[in-house]
Amino acid sequence: MVQPEFPQPSRYAIANMEPLYRTEGRALAGIFDGATLEVAVSTLLKDPEWKPFGLGILMLESYRSALTSCGRKTAEKQIAQITETLQQQVEATWPFFRIADDIFVFLVQGPDRTAFQGACECLREQIAGLRYALNGEEFPIPTRMGLLSVDEREACADRLIDQALAYGLLARPTDGIHFARAVSAHEHDQRISPHHWIARIHQSVADDRFVLFSQRILPLHPRRQDEYRHEILLRMMDAQGQIWSPGYFLPTAERLSLTPDIDRWVIRSTYEWLSRHRQHLGVSRLSTSINLSGHILSRPALADYVLEQQSLYGIDSREIFFEITETSAITDLPQAIETILALRQHGYRFALDDYGSGMATLSRMRDLPVDLIKVDGSFIKNIANDPVSRYLVQHICEISRALGREVLAEFVENEAILDCITELGFDYAQGYCIGRPIPLQQLQNGLGLA
Repeated sequence: MVQPEFPQPSRYAIANMEPLYRTEGRALAGIFDGATLEVAVSTLLKDPEWKPFGLGILMLESYRSALTSCGRKTAEKQIAQITETLQQQVEATWPFFRIADDIFVFLVQGPDRTAFQGACECLREQIAGLRYALNGEEFPIPTRMGLLSVDEREACADRLIDQALAYGLLARPTDGIHFARAVSAHEHDQRISPHHWIARIHQSVADDRFVLFSQRILPLHPRRQDEYRHEILLRMMDAQGQIWSPGYFLPTAERLSLTPDIDRWVIRSTYEWLSRHRQHLGVSRLSTSINLSGHILSRPALADYVLEQQSLYGIDSREIFFEITETSAITDLPQAIETILALRQHGYRFALDDYGSGMATLSRMRDLPVDLIKVDGSFIKNIANDPVSRYLVQHICEISRALGREVLAEFVENEAILDCITELGFDYAQGYCIGRPIPLQQLQNGLGLA
């Protein structure tokens, strides 16, 4: 594996930061705290030998769930491995900081942005290979990683740190590093500020400003060709009428446990739409997939809410699939299983989303009584030209079959991928090759069903 090579600090940075690091106490051996981070960023902003620098953000996705379900000792096993990696690869050149239980920050300075982006990519690959043991099984340590590039002098170190945190939230564990540049205070508030999105989320729930989209799911077996399947996707409309994709608001909602409010809105709104338009769709068999976050699945009231909405809108439960997303947020696994079993008794079916990423691993496939496995797109997108991806996907299919689960491939972007998954025996395909997301209202007159 390629070792990251971080550029050396400037002479000014070395001279002005080293005394600070010697005198400041560390919250954990080898790690500085948030107050020291602000002083360090301010030092770089004042550097007369000005060079662009970056704030790298590393957020541990499964730390909180491990803390809640297994205790701090188990959760800190992840911290220990991350700390060791950062000490080996970063601290020799630059300090790093633990500014919250599950958030690390590191600084890097270079002649230009590309000088430190490559080193950060290598660091991400090393962290992606880490594993921690729990109950005899090994789990990856899913992380969000963002890198904020500061290309011009900025007066406020605190705001730069806020921007870096916000961009870290926009990253996905399977998508690599989220690279971004520092922006003005106004642009930060309008586009990425977590506090701004909190207000927008609450307002969107209260004012019905979310918008439902639909994406086609293609059955691959001839006996299912008379069935129309689709997944309900979510967008947000702001007060100015601009549509925002989930990548902007869901990361903030997930980390602040706001997803249950969103989930309930989606269930209610989807059921209401189906009650008004189901008979006009022109299909005898319909399957509508609705996403449920791990947060709401751990709450005892979910089953009652779903059944209440079903009764209110006259929904056929056999036509509803609930897709379990963000499994790392399941803090009460026995309660989640109880909720799934209760709803399955009423005819609902369940899918495990994004299998292979984060905590959606073999143990979740084994423990959660689901009907379908959705293989994460990071495995599917290279299946046509990468033998390793094909081998892994083939074994995921075999395991799913052995457990009696159907299998769906996400990110089916072209005919070559579609041919591969058909040959491997997938039951369903979803992706741009099948159909792009469209506003749900376009289906109400039978549009898009051909």
